[in-house]
Amino acid sequence: EVKMYAESIQRDLIVQLDTRPLELKLTSSACSASSELRTGFGLIQFEFSLASNSLTRGAHHLTLENRHLRQISVYLFNAAKPASPLIQITSQKRNENQSSGEINFIYQAQETSAQTTGICISAAVILIALLFGLWRATEGSRRSPE
Repeated sequence: EVKMYAESIQRDLIVQLDTRPLELKLTSSACSASSELRTGFGLIQFEFSLASNSLTRGAHHLTLENRHLRQISVYLFNAAKPASPLIQITSQKRNENQSSGEINFIYQAQETSAQTTGICISAAVILIALLFGLWRATEGSRRSPE
């Protein structure tokens, strides 16, 4: 029953990154005993994750709209402090009942090893070209008649 409820909520959450829709994946769930739920004090907690392999360095815009049981739901929309220092939240906005909101953030990606390798190879090629030019100039001055 909890899994079916999670799927219902998942369908009612609309998430976009830079105007591209993202698919949510249920990563964990927890539910109080049914006796607690009946009193109104029980909790049902779901954790969803987003797969975004194309996150590039720079500014991004994440939006979330919660359409689940609009007539009776109470919403809370907040950005938590990122665990990674590579993410910096720049602003967040929410509507009056917090059923939807926006988070603007900057992703400060580190250079990948491919980028670092490319930079090292480029620097090595330039250095070799300079040394070869210097060697040719030196050899040319040795061979020229005086």
